Amino acid sequence: MRKTNFRRARTILFCIVVMTGIEAFACDPNDPLPAALPPAPNGGMIFHAEPPMDGAESPGENEGEFETVYFEGVYDRNANIISLYLLKIVPPKTAVFAPLSPKVEFDNIFIKVERPREGRFDEPDFEVTDHAIHINYDSEGVNRFIVHISGNRAGRKLVAQVQIEEE
Repeated sequence: MRKTNFRRARTILFCIVVMTGIEAFACDPNDPLPAALPPAPNGGMIFHAEPPMDGAESPGENEGEFETVYFEGVYDRNANIISLYLLKIVPPKTAVFAPLSPKVEFDNIFIKVERPREGRFDEPDFEVTDHAIHINYDSEGVNRFIVHISGNRAGRKLVAQVQIEEE
C-alpha cells in the first residue's frame, strides 16, 4: 500500500514538473504569436519575411522592435501570374491577417524565381500595385518553384522565400 501511494505521488510530481517545464520551452515569452498562424486570406502559402542572414546590419535594425510581416504566394497557372500579398498580424487579434500595401510599405524590390530541380534562376518582370506584387511567370509545366524576394521596409532590408507548389 505504501509503495502504491509513493508511486502515485512520484507520478503526480513528475507530471507537474514536466507540465510547468514545457511552458518555459514552448515559445518565446515575448512572442505576441505563440500559437499557429491564421489561414491564408487568398488561399496561398504563407512565408515569413526576415532580415538577411549575411551578418550586415540594415539601417535602423537596432532602433526598437519591428512588426513581423509575411508574404502569401498565389500562382494562377491560366494567366501565368504569381501574386505576392504582403500581410501582417495585429497582436491582440491574431485570428486573421491584415493586408499591407506593397506599393506603400516596400521599396527597392528585387525578385527572382528558382526552379530547384533544374537549378535555374529567372528574373521575371513584375508590377507592384496597392494590393499585391504581380509577377509575369510561365512555369512551363514545373509543379514547384521558389520566389525569392528582397526589399526595404521602413529602412530595414527584408528577404523572403515563398515556395509555390501546384497539384
